[in-house]
Amino acid sequence: MPTTVDPIDTKDRAAVVSAYTNSYLPTVGVAMGWTGDHASCTPGATSSAYRDATILRTNYYRAMAGVSGTVVFDATLDADYQSAALMQAKNAPPLDHNPPVTWLCYTVGGDDASEDANLALGNGGAEAVGAYMDDNGLTYAGHRRWVLYPIQVTMATGSVSSPQIANALGVIVPGGYGSVDAYSETVLGNGWLSHPDFVRAVCWPPPRYCPYQILPANSKMWSLSIHANASPDFSAATVTMTKDNGATPVTANIQALEVGYGDKTLVWEVPSISYAAPGADTDYEVTVGNVGIGTRSQKQTFTYTVTVIDPSA
Repeated sequence: MPTTVDPIDTKDRAAVVSAYTNSYLPTVGVAMGWTGDHASCTPGATSSAYRDATILRTNYYRAMAGVSGTVVFDATLDADYQSAALMQAKNAPPLDHNPPVTWLCYTVGGDDASEDANLALGNGGAEAVGAYMDDNGLTYAGHRRWVLYPIQVTMATGSVSSPQIANALGVIVPGGYGSVDAYSETVLGNGWLSHPDFVRAVCWPPPRYCPYQILPANSKMWSLSIHANASPDFSAATVTMTKDNGATPVTANIQALEVGYGDKTLVWEVPSISYAAPGADTDYEVTVGNVGIGTRSQKQTFTYTVTVIDPSA
C-alpha cells in the first residue's frame, strides 16, 4: 500500500470521501505479524504491511489537517521502539516515558525510545495512531499535537501483540524535524500580522468536510495549534461554537493550557454534540477569538466550519 498522502482539499466533499476510502480504510484490520515474544523478552518486528498501515494512517490524519502527509519511518530506529513497546506491554499500566532499570525486558534503547514516543497500551499500529488523535484522558491533546506537528518529517514505530498489545510511536527522533517556518516582521514586512494567511492554524477536527469516524469521540477534545515562532498567546482566547449556521449554540469548554508538546495549542471540550454517524451532513461553526500573535500580541480571530459527514452515504 502507499505510505504517503497527497494534500486533501477538505472543501471538496468528493475529495474527502476519496481520501477516506483510499488512505484510511486500507489501514483498518491489517495483521500485525509480530515475530517477538513476551516471555523471552524478544522485541521482534511487525509485518511490513502493518508498518506501512501505521505510517499511512499517520499521514492521512496529517493531510486532513492541512500539513504534510509525507512523513516517513526511519527503519534504523525501529528496533529501539520495538523494545519500548515490549517494555511498556510487560510492565504497564501505568505507561512510563522514563522506565526504571528494574523493569522487565529493560533495554537502554527501549528506555531512550520511551522518552521520545507517544505510548499506547491496548492498541498497536494504525489503531494506536487513531487513539493518539482522539487523545482520551489528556485535556491538552499532547499526543495529537506530536502527530500533527507540521515540521515533522521522520518518525519511528514499534508494536507488540498479545498477551498485551502496545505501541511506541517515535515523534521526537534525531533529524525528525524539518526547517522552521519564519514568522517575523523582518521577513514578512510591516503589517504582516494583520494578514491572516501569514499565521496559519492547524485545527482538529479539520475545517470543512470531516468523516465522523475521525472525530475525537472519546475525548471530545477539539484543538487549534499555532507554531511557537508566531508567539501565540491563548491566555485570553475565547471559543464560540454553533450548529447549523448559528441556529443552535454548542458548549465549548476551554481546557488549561500546556506547553512542551509540538505546537502551542488551545484545546476545548465539546461534550454535547453527537459523534455518531450523522443522518445528513452537519455543520459546526467555530470561532476562536482574542488570540495574541507576535511580540506585540496583536489579536487574530480564526473562524471556520467543520461539516461532519458519513463518507459511506
